[in-house]
Amino acid sequence: MPTCWHPNFLRKSLEASLRRLNRPRVEIFFLHSPQVEVLQRGDAVGALETAQTAGKIGLVGVSVDDVAAAMAALADPRVQVVQLPLRPNETAFDPVITQAAARGVAVIAREIMGGPQAISGAVDPAGYAQTRIAQMVMHDDVALPLIGTTKIANLLVAIAAARNF
Repeated sequence: MPTCWHPNFLRKSLEASLRRLNRPRVEIFFLHSPQVEVLQRGDAVGALETAQTAGKIGLVGVSVDDVAAAMAALADPRVQVVQLPLRPNETAFDPVITQAAARGVAVIAREIMGGPQAISGAVDPAGYAQTRIAQMVMHDDVALPLIGTTKIANLLVAIAAARNF
């Protein structure tokens, strides 16, 4: 996916999103998958901070794919929310969650049902969906777990598990 982190591009992207949504503001605006260098440079987060000051963004967020980018996001005091891929049985992001909690940064968990492995069919979330949803909902340092999938079968499993929780 092509990306552009230039502040003017981000401003235009936000304005276009607000027009499409017919809203004056969004509650969270995420930079999606920025590299460490982008986060360290700071101008992309700065563009979000400017939009926040203007009342167009509630919270400044960064959605990351790796621990290094997550730590770079947490190093910026303007970042208020991080979105992390918290797949089952993976612990690489545990230090990130701890640091986010210490800083008061909200954590949104994605890929909790297995992410790409569940989408490809390499794992079947039916056997662990209820436990996994409960783990994420009960995790004190996770503000929100996301049930993302492109497979109807996995969505139905997640819905049933959530209803049973």
